[in-house]
Amino acid sequence: MASFPRSLLAVALGVLALTLLGCTGGPGRSSPAAPDPRIDGLQAGLAAVQGRLNEIDRQLAKLQTPTPSSTASAAATATPDARPTPATATPPPNPTPGPPPADVEAVIQSEREQAPTDAAAAAAPTATPLPATAAVATPTAVAVAPQVTGPLRVNVYRNVDLIIEPGQPLAGRDIAFTLQGLDAWQPVTIEFVDPNGKPAEWARWDEAHFPRTDGLPVTELTLHADSEGMARWSRVATLDSEGIWSLRINSYDRTDTVSYPLTQLQQPAAELVSNGVDFRMVQGLVSDSYASALVPAALALDLQSHLAWVATRLSEGYGLQSSVIPDIYLTGNRGILEQASRAIGVVLGFEDGYFISRGDRPAIYMRTDSWRTSVERLLTHEYVHLTLSKLEGNTPLPTWLEEGLAVYIEHELGLLSTEPDIARRSLYSSAITAVDAARVRSLTSEGTRKQGFVECSA
Repeated sequence: MASFPRSLLAVALGVLALTLLGCTGGPGRSSPAAPDPRIDGLQAGLAAVQGRLNEIDRQLAKLQTPTPSSTASAAATATPDARPTPATATPPPNPTPGPPPADVEAVIQSEREQAPTDAAAAAAPTATPLPATAAVATPTAVAVAPQVTGPLRVNVYRNVDLIIEPGQPLAGRDIAFTLQGLDAWQPVTIEFVDPNGKPAEWARWDEAHFPRTDGLPVTELTLHADSEGMARWSRVATLDSEGIWSLRINSYDRTDTVSYPLTQLQQPAAELVSNGVDFRMVQGLVSDSYASALVPAALALDLQSHLAWVATRLSEGYGLQSSVIPDIYLTGNRGILEQASRAIGVVLGFEDGYFISRGDRPAIYMRTDSWRTSVERLLTHEYVHLTLSKLEGNTPLPTWLEEGLAVYIEHELGLLSTEPDIARRSLYSSAITAVDAARVRSLTSEGTRKQGFVECSA
C-alpha cells in the first residue's frame, strides 16, 4: 500500500491541525492575507519529527488488506447505480491517492465504473456470522453483531417480487433491496415513506445527498432493471428511526406499496447508567458501549467491532497500543453530548467527540447523529488521541502534530474499510484544503476564510 505523499502530508498535518484546534466563526474582512511566519515554525517542526514519519511509512508498507467483512456491519449493500457490494466481498487493496484532482467526484465515478462487478454474487444472500463466544484479552478477535433474519421475498405484482435483506431490518444498519421479474431495462421509480407518512430523502451509496437545483431533498429516484430484469438499490438507513416504513414502487403505469418494520436489535435486559443522562449498557467482548436515547443498539454493538479492529490495526501497523480498550459513551445528538459532558466536568467546545483518560477506565464520548462512516472515523480519531496520550517515556507530542497524526491515521484506516471510496472523498477534501492554504501561504483566519475554510485562531 502506497503511503500518503510526503509533501501533502507535511502540509496536511500542520494546516488541518490548526484548522481543528479552535474555531470562533465570524464575518469576513477585506484586508489582504499576509504571509504567516508560523509556516516556517511548522516546517521546522516537521523536520524535527522526520524520523517518526519515516517509521510510519515503514509500518504502512507492512499493512496487509484486512478482512473487515468479518468485523463490520453485516448488511449487504446494493447501490442505485447498479454496483451492489455483496456482504461477503472483501475489498481489494486501495493505494492512497496522489495529489488530488480538480474534480474529485469525476475521479471517484471513473474508478467505480472501472471496478469489476459480479451480479450473480451480489444477488446471492449470505448468512451473517454470529459473534464469537470465547472471551479475548486482546483485540485479535472482534465481536460481530448478529443479523437476526435472512432475506424476505414479497410479491409486488404478478411475477414481480421484492427481496428485502435482512427481512426484519434493524435501526442503525443499511438495507438491501432487489426487484426481480421486471422486463429488461424496465424503468421503476422508488420512494421511501417514513413512519410519519412523509416521503424520506434518498441518500447515495457513498452517504452523500443527491444534488437538486431547487434545493429540495430528492425523495424519488428512477432506476432501470438490468438485462436480467433485476433492479437493485440500498437504503442508507443509519439515521432512519424505528417504526413502519414503506416503499412506493411505480412501474408499468401502476403504484404498489410494500411496508416493512424497522426495529431495534434485541438485547438482554440492559443496565442503566446515569451520567448526566441515562445510558443503557451494550456489553461487548473487548469493551462496553453506553448508548443514550436515539442511539440504535445495533450501531452501539457495531462500533465495538470497529474499535477492536482499529486497535488491532494500530498495534500491528504502527506499534501503538493502549493498555485497555476504552468504553464508548454514545449520544444521539449534540444536546445530549453537552448534557453528559457537563455532568463529568467537561466544557464542550466545537468537538463532536473526545476521550477521558483519567481513572481506572478510559472512555470516549461522542455523538452519533451522522452517517455510519463519519461516526466510525470520529471513533478512530479519538482512539488515536487516547493511544498517543498513553505513550510512556516520550515527551508529549506538539498539539498540532498529534492532531495531524490522528487525521492521517483516520484516513489511512478508512482506505482499508469496507467503503474506501467514502474515505477517499474525505481524504481528497482534506488534501485540497491543505494545498489551498499552502498556496495562499497564510494560516490566518482571513486567508483561510477567503478559501472557503472555517475561521480559526491557532
